[in-house]
Amino acid sequence: MGWSSLSFRRPPKDTPEGQAYREEDDDDDAPVPDVIKDDPMSKVDTPESRLADAFKDPRMLIKRISFGATIGGITGISFAVLDAMQSTSSNPMKGAAKMASAAGLNTAMATTSVFAGFFGVYHGAKHLAEETRNKDDAGNILLASGVAFTPMLATPYLRGRMPYGVLLVFMDYVNTQILHREPDT
Repeated sequence: MGWSSLSFRRPPKDTPEGQAYREEDDDDDAPVPDVIKDDPMSKVDTPESRLADAFKDPRMLIKRISFGATIGGITGISFAVLDAMQSTSSNPMKGAAKMASAAGLNTAMATTSVFAGFFGVYHGAKHLAEETRNKDDAGNILLASGVAFTPMLATPYLRGRMPYGVLLVFMDYVNTQILHREPDT
């Protein structure tokens, strides 16, 4: 008896083995109940299917990217002000004047845009990693950091901003650890 002779299906009715089943028992043409159709266990759970599910309803992805861009933008403008003040540390009024000049505003807008884009991409990639891997751990942070830091490594102007980006990612890691910590009992 080989594997091909093993079967979990009923034998055809026109065979002697199939005659043992009663006619009204044969419900192969019966409709499948909605409970079975919507059963989440009936879907095959693979990283590809989870990633496809993440894109079926992109609202959470958009929220995460928007959150990252907002926090990154606020951080970027803060770092731009700090840089302007540090470059003229002998006289704080010079720092304020430099920030108010056209060149200072251009630098501030560039820094704000860089960090908004960086942290938005980071949070979007982190969300997709969480959805695809079906885990919420440091691996998602590493994957998202790899995606978000790649443009910073490629551009000399952005390389000088990498320590600030590392600081942002570190703060996100600490925040993630605090949120997932077990409460003290």
